[in-house]
Amino acid sequence: KEELRTSIEAVTAVPVMVSDPWKEWGIVGAPEERAGWEAAIGLAVRSLT
Repeated sequence: KEELRTSIEAVTAVPVMVSDPWKEWGIVGAPEERAGWEAAIGLAVRSLT
């Protein structure tokens, strides 16, 4: 996670924060595999343009 975060910051010059919404929001039944992160990155990058 840290390597990806620093790489994105280096390329975009935008601060990056890593968070686990399952944990932060106390969602019960979080899956073991945290899939779907690609869409979140895509939406975040899209909003920069």
